[in-house]
Amino acid sequence: MSIIKVLPLEVSEKIAAGEVVSRPGSVIKELVENAIDAGAKRIVIETKNGGVSQICVIDDGVGMSADDASLAFLRHATSKISTADDLDAISTMGFRGEALCAISAVSKTSITTRQQGSDIGVCVTVHGGNPLPAQECGCPIGTKVEVTDLFYNTPARRKFLKSTATENGNNLNCIQQIVLGHADIAFKVVVDGRVKFSTNGSGDLTQVIYSIYGKDYAENCLNVDYSSGRISVDGVVGKIETFRSNKNFQTFFINGRYIRSALVSDAVQEAHKDRIMVGKYPFCVLNLTIPYDEIDINVHPEKLEVKFSDEGRIYDSVLAAVKSAIAKPMIDKAGVDEAESESEFEGFDDKPQFNGNAIETLHKPTVTTINVKPIDATKLNPVAVFSQTDMSELITSEATMTSNVQVVHTVGSADETNNHLDSNKADEASGEVADNARGYRIIGQAFDTYIIIEVGEKIYFIDQHAAHERKIYEELLKNGAPAKQQLLISQRINVSPVEFEKIMSLRDELDKLSFEVDEFGDNCIIVRTVPQDFPLEHLKEDILSVIGDGITRLENVDSMRNRMHTIACKAAIKANDALQMSELDAIVAWIMNQNDVETCPHGRPLVKAFTKYELEKMFKRVV
Repeated sequence: MSIIKVLPLEVSEKIAAGEVVSRPGSVIKELVENAIDAGAKRIVIETKNGGVSQICVIDDGVGMSADDASLAFLRHATSKISTADDLDAISTMGFRGEALCAISAVSKTSITTRQQGSDIGVCVTVHGGNPLPAQECGCPIGTKVEVTDLFYNTPARRKFLKSTATENGNNLNCIQQIVLGHADIAFKVVVDGRVKFSTNGSGDLTQVIYSIYGKDYAENCLNVDYSSGRISVDGVVGKIETFRSNKNFQTFFINGRYIRSALVSDAVQEAHKDRIMVGKYPFCVLNLTIPYDEIDINVHPEKLEVKFSDEGRIYDSVLAAVKSAIAKPMIDKAGVDEAESESEFEGFDDKPQFNGNAIETLHKPTVTTINVKPIDATKLNPVAVFSQTDMSELITSEATMTSNVQVVHTVGSADETNNHLDSNKADEASGEVADNARGYRIIGQAFDTYIIIEVGEKIYFIDQHAAHERKIYEELLKNGAPAKQQLLISQRINVSPVEFEKIMSLRDELDKLSFEVDEFGDNCIIVRTVPQDFPLEHLKEDILSVIGDGITRLENVDSMRNRMHTIACKAAIKANDALQMSELDAIVAWIMNQNDVETCPHGRPLVKAFTKYELEKMFKRVV
């Protein structure tokens, strides 16, 4: 008896659907790519309930005849290729003829279409792979594909879908990837009846970037235009203002097709070597034009990966293209007056309906600049990190602190220096007693960044930011969450559509980190509370940094610790902050009481030591 069986068509089609349709975003990608191949110049994408209830893609392309509309649902039915040789020169977005067959096998799908020159259109409907009789109908030239009740006949797959907000975010991400590669097509994206963003189809990539990411990104882009032999690279790469803590804002295309490529990403990163901080990644949108016979796009079910015949040449081309772009002067040496050099986005509102990325505040406080910038002692207590004993030290008067600690001031007037020396002489005896009791002597602060102390036969340099960051982080671990600080003036932040959907889906998790966030219009959030003493100067950048690229997994323990790392870093005093003696003493006192803390949460050392012997050797006092 034979044990090998030919699977029924219904089963094989569902298996094939699993390769092509993994979630609503996969459906949108396939339908939009079909619209592009049909020569559309305007495409409207509508979704409901994360795309599960409905996905609708409308285009003004060439349309189909009644016969073609019916054939389109058959597996491996396509107008893109005819022979095996065509696979070596694929210039279309789709070519396998699997999309509509796979989609209709797990949903209720209908196509309404009309060709140029036809007086009437046709509507073809397929439910779960079973076609219904075609019907004539009136419709405009082009095609409308409507997918409803996705995975209604495969409940096991449907239950693995994420929340509506998460699926909305994934859908928008898929759409953005296509839109950025087709600036010459006008797109309109509607989610649950609300327009998320739209583009005008002018062919200007920076206008598309403005629509999706906002004015800040569009104005801080450098054009990439490079050609070498048969390979060319064009697009944009962001200036330092757009660098991010993940690679989510790097978008790559091969001949207009979105791809994922570690090779291209590595070349972009290498081009920024010595220009970018560790852990930061450039924003970029790059399209590589490569002869079709030098690539193979038929290696991935969703066509997201590409094989190159000569990877080294591709790497070198991208490296040279990005290097040539970032080597251009960041500031025009001709010195154009800022008031006379408005950007090309002058006619756009600062807060367009489809997006914006600048932080908008309801009120901007007046800032007065002074020469000396001591920080208040309470700055060292952003999350109640000091014990009651430490707090008593912080409020000790300056006169008392001076009698307890000897300080070397590197900057100051002659009168200030003489007065300080007189004070030290007067209290020399009591100071020595206090220093001996504590076991260390604070010498002072170097470069407004490093605290210098003397302990026995050694001199220690303490990184004030790293030390304070570690102190805050340890307290966060102990308390489980930072104390909340209600903002006097709530902060409005415009974000990209993808960021908006993800943030909205994670409000409860963000609240655990003391960020109270609410919706405030299209692609705009309002922040009402932050961790205590969290700085507001760059709130958008900081809050997105706290979220990081693990935004969908904030509940994960390791991920939560990473968020605490960032909160501690943002709340801690910074390098180049001139500190008062009470603040120096509080940091040193905490360091002296730690037994197993050697680095900040990010792994940078807190303290470096030099022995008296090493110094004497340096000055040739010993040999």
